[in-house]
Amino acid sequence: MNDGEFTVKRFRRMNGRVFLEAANDSFPKLELGEDQELTIWGAVTYVIHRAR
Repeated sequence: MNDGEFTVKRFRRMNGRVFLEAANDSFPKLELGEDQELTIWGAVTYVIHRAR
């Protein structure tokens, strides 16, 4: 959860900065600041979807 909203993103650390990154490149990276609250509820370990 980021600032009270659920999201599924990759957690990345780059050059001392922390980002949440979507799998879809159409969405920008979300940089986390010290004033934001981040709670990790779990980790995605498997994805089920139909092949196109």
